[in-house]
Amino acid sequence: MVRMRISTTFALTCALGALGALAACQKSPPAEVPAPPSATPSVAPSAPETAPAPSSLGATLFYAQQQTIDPPPELAAFVPPTLGAKVVERQRGRGMVRLRLAPAERRASLVLLTLAPQDTIGRTIADHLATLGFAPVAGTPGQFVHPSGDRLSVALTADPVAPNRVELTLEGAEAPAIPAPPTLAPEIAPDPTKLSILGFEEGLLHATVGGARDTDVGRTAYILRANTPAERAAALTAWTQALEKAGFRGRAGRPDLWERTETREVLVIRPTDAPSGDVLVSHQRRWRR
Repeated sequence: MVRMRISTTFALTCALGALGALAACQKSPPAEVPAPPSATPSVAPSAPETAPAPSSLGATLFYAQQQTIDPPPELAAFVPPTLGAKVVERQRGRGMVRLRLAPAERRASLVLLTLAPQDTIGRTIADHLATLGFAPVAGTPGQFVHPSGDRLSVALTADPVAPNRVELTLEGAEAPAIPAPPTLAPEIAPDPTKLSILGFEEGLLHATVGGARDTDVGRTAYILRANTPAERAAALTAWTQALEKAGFRGRAGRPDLWERTETREVLVIRPTDAPSGDVLVSHQRRWRR
């Protein structure tokens, strides 16, 4: 996903729009060579460790405005209970990474806002990760590895006039079985008896900004497969008919894009480049709390 700074009204508004993009920049996977735990594991900040904690009235007021959202289940235990912080973004994927099929892979991330000083953030997170069995990767600050092979990256972004931002990203492998995926509303969901889900990604960005029309952008993406090309064509025809009945309309010049303006939803349905003819689906909804 597009990396977002949550420091000004303009940046937040741009970030809310960016979440719905069907292609997003991602960071390269961290190194996988573990090192023995050190006595003082570190988290790499994007500014010197001596940078002061955000103490401006604006940062305090901005933080007070924000609501917290639930983290992805995979990262619920990774938020240190002693660090005063709010979750404002979450992402997760299974069998699908960066909108491409990735069997047996998983990825999850979250973004925290906190008024704690950077040195406190780094120390608290590193200590907490140690209790979960994660050790720092030698020579790569901000990267941690677990004996299971899971990799975790921690990125700190400081802003003197906004809350500090902390991004946690967990990547790893798992058995090919896909757990229960997120679902779309019944009237617009694909027929599960005709199109099976091979992988999914989902995310939610939340931010309270004065004067903004939206506070939340949610997205769900699937990669679907039918048994045969004929079954796929029939299933997609029935699906598009259901979308029309539910109030979705195709956008002129974009046969793959459907919109339901009254609910601020966009649904993209298009074939992938896979020889099997899999179908990529991305659903986005905006709303205000």
